Amino acid sequence: MGRRATIIDAMTSEYFPREDYSKQDLDEWEFRGACRPYHDPRLRHERMIDRSPNGRWRIKDRIESTRPHRVTSWLHLSQETTIERRAPFLLAITHAGKRYQLEAFGFAELELIHAAPGRPEGWYFPEFGRALPGWAIRCTVEARPAIPFGVSLTPEASTLNQ
Repeated sequence: MGRRATIIDAMTSEYFPREDYSKQDLDEWEFRGACRPYHDPRLRHERMIDRSPNGRWRIKDRIESTRPHRVTSWLHLSQETTIERRAPFLLAITHAGKRYQLEAFGFAELELIHAAPGRPEGWYFPEFGRALPGWAIRCTVEARPAIPFGVSLTPEASTLNQ
């Protein structure tokens, strides 16, 4: 990535590159970006995604604003994925024979949603025009400025070398 900025949607977002926004390695890296969403240009949404050498992924968000904002964050999973709730904000996820621990932080609620007829959430689209029932994880928070929220996905040690 270097210092090149990537604009995903110039009509709805403004991208803020930073000098230290990425460091890359095969086993460990970090990405930082920010945008102003189309629905409220006074709001700034910052996201950091990092991968640790142990295979952990962390997505951390925060907002900059003069007031709180209700935020809904979605994580969509394929139909081959199974989920077990271990605690209100802690899930065990199994996919392709590997087990992961997903921990949500900074959220007020976490809801597991399985696809159902007439409900748009939870459907998995492996290709255009093909919808399969799957899982969605919906996390919500009344986000306060500068207070982080997000998810951490860590492989369980017993499945790291499979």
